[in-house]
Amino acid sequence: YDTVEVEYEAWVGRVPVLHVGIERADVDAGVRVVHEVVGDLDASITRMADLPVIRNDWPGQTVRQHRELFQNALRPATANFAPHQVIDVVRNVLPRKGVLAVDVGAHTHQIGSQWTAHAPATFLVTNGWSSMGFGIPAALAAKLAHPDLPVVCVLGDGCFQMTCGEVAAARRQRLAIPFVVLNDRWLSLIKVKQERQGLPSYGTEVSPDGCLIPPAHYFGVRAVGVDNSAGLERELCRALSADSPTIIETAVDAAHYSQTVYD
Repeated sequence: YDTVEVEYEAWVGRVPVLHVGIERADVDAGVRVVHEVVGDLDASITRMADLPVIRNDWPGQTVRQHRELFQNALRPATANFAPHQVIDVVRNVLPRKGVLAVDVGAHTHQIGSQWTAHAPATFLVTNGWSSMGFGIPAALAAKLAHPDLPVVCVLGDGCFQMTCGEVAAARRQRLAIPFVVLNDRWLSLIKVKQERQGLPSYGTEVSPDGCLIPPAHYFGVRAVGVDNSAGLERELCRALSADSPTIIETAVDAAHYSQTVYD
């Protein structure tokens, strides 16, 4: 996931900064600039390119251990159906050359860390202070551009409420796209940020009535509900072999986002 959204203020004050530019550094007082080189950038870059490379190699075993620890941390134990389980099912079912389109929210952080892309241009995500509403249009575009490739869209319930009308276009075009909706009843990314700042949850509840059973269809697109990995795998396989779109609404417990969303 794009690190532009990481809260760098929490650690940048401890990092020594070398500023190279045509003007003096214009930075916050908390940033420690240890040296400045102000002048001709071409000369500065040429000089830096001639410097010997500092080796900072990680042994392969260390890299593997770090990756394993990180991936395990993204999948905390939970008694309920969790977003990380949904993502694993989608990855297991979607062929290696299949395309995943993702919307914006807490699930974007989770998928960006957890997802493995096996081929170029198979992971469609909008990064860097991006707005909700990307997932469904991106999935439609991918399927129209590559009708021979399987395409799956994963999005949150808030994103789905904003753009669900677009599934009608998928129906008109007979695009066999499974839209996997993570229904946790919250705008979870905002909720997590509010909690971390010690603020009360405000304006983040999507479904206060707690209804987790989808209707039979949205805009004529068949909808089904699942609350476990086996059910999701079954419906996802069925949707990928269909000749029209399907909405798979997953009832998930997003409590682990407080542990796995990095901001």
